[in-house]
Amino acid sequence: TGCFPKQDLQKLDALLTGSDNSLYTQLMDFKRPPPEPNAKIINQFLSYFEILEKLDITRCDLSYINPQVIESLAQLARSQSSWNLRRIKPDEKRYAILICFLAESVKTILDTIIDMHGLLLGDIERRSKNEFKAQRISMVGNAKTSRKRTLDFVKKALAYETPDKTTLADFLASFNRNELVSAVKEVEEYEDFEE
Repeated sequence: TGCFPKQDLQKLDALLTGSDNSLYTQLMDFKRPPPEPNAKIINQFLSYFEILEKLDITRCDLSYINPQVIESLAQLARSQSSWNLRRIKPDEKRYAILICFLAESVKTILDTIIDMHGLLLGDIERRSKNEFKAQRISMVGNAKTSRKRTLDFVKKALAYETPDKTTLADFLASFNRNELVSAVKEVEEYEDFEE
């Protein structure tokens, strides 16, 4: 407990105490396995990290202690209820167990935040690619139909046998103007999309 100011040790005990006869203690937050990642959960884990920062756990230098001992004490805290941890005597032993657990929790929480962030970004990327693919498939289908309409128009115009006897207005009247305008627009949109 040498890395932790004696006046702040009571803050560690506060993690083990529920409010209003509640069985919930703040220490339970650090034992919880991470749920499915989303922005709200990442923010929740960031708030857990901030709690540990305010306790100055992140400044605790445990480098002089064997990492296996730290992990063993952290595992002991993980496996015990807050009620059992409160009853560990002497107090120094309880504080040592809690400090090791919280120091390991800092690493676990940061790893969890990074992993969740990666999963969340991967999920966003996958959804974005799927939306893009669906949009492209839809545009390709529309463009094929529209291209056929415009080609039919051009072919009919080129194959018209009596162009000198037909006005442009009469020729255009033989087509659905709105469909033709829409077809040209869809082909242009597809070509813009592909660029």
